[in-house]
Amino acid sequence: MQTCTCPPSASAGAASAAPASDALGDAAARCGEPGAQPGELLRRLSSLPPLPQAALKALQALQDDRLGLQQCAQPLEQDAALAACTLRLANSSFYGVAGRVLRVQDAVAILGRRTTSNLVATVMVSNQFTPARVPGFDFVGFWRHALSTALAAQALARQLEQDEPSAFMAGLLHDMGRLAMAVLWPQAMAQALALHARGEMPLGEAEQRMLGLGHAAMGQHLALHWRLPQAVAWAIGQHHDPFDAGVPLATLGHTVHLADSLVRVLAVDGIGRQGLARLAEPAAAYVALQGDRLLSVLGEIQSGVATISQALGLHRK
Repeated sequence: MQTCTCPPSASAGAASAAPASDALGDAAARCGEPGAQPGELLRRLSSLPPLPQAALKALQALQDDRLGLQQCAQPLEQDAALAACTLRLANSSFYGVAGRVLRVQDAVAILGRRTTSNLVATVMVSNQFTPARVPGFDFVGFWRHALSTALAAQALARQLEQDEPSAFMAGLLHDMGRLAMAVLWPQAMAQALALHARGEMPLGEAEQRMLGLGHAAMGQHLALHWRLPQAVAWAIGQHHDPFDAGVPLATLGHTVHLADSLVRVLAVDGIGRQGLARLAEPAAAYVALQGDRLLSVLGEIQSGVATISQALGLHRK
């Protein structure tokens, strides 16, 4: 990668140079539209390239407290896109040093390991997909919601003493199956979105009718294909209703469900409420128990979305 191909605006598709883009385009061209068979769709997902090794190495270094800043910066410096995005964020007006950060190591020092890790994860995943022209699909809104949910899941995981990087990744990817549908099967996804927009059925049901399976199941398959931890894949697959298994409110799936619900209810992703999401009873009980402690979570989400969105160009025109 030679450019910072971050979560795209509607016009950013031509600039994206991620290897997965061609694979997705070829797969979409070979697919019969509209309508899809689940087995065929999952086979297309399985043909996608793996996540880039440079970004994975950068994440591992940033999450290893035994390594110094110089060692954390090295894998970032070896990837031009990651280095550019890291420097762009550190030089943003939010940090008050615009134009004065020239080294990746200094950028990591200013941003901190957590924020840098979040940035790397977002760029790594977003570069796997080139936006397609799907009527009714809001790509900027999709990425802002994904980022908001990831930050909310990370903050909640800290309170619940769960693994924060896993929570961020699961939150970031929780709706990724929907993006894969939009890129691989644009016509079928457009019809599903139209059914939902007309109020005929929930979006998940429309996806099931037009594509043969819902975005949660597809996202889980994609996470397994990318060799992400089983807990992350399960959380993605179960994020709409992780309570069927009867387990207590202590798994990553519950955390992502709660994060997704809070973001939608409170519109902290900046894209407006999409109808008040109802919290499942165990999640509602947790919110009632936490009370004002969740205010710090909301502040962290809003701050994180604002800073990372600025670096990645996630702004409405």
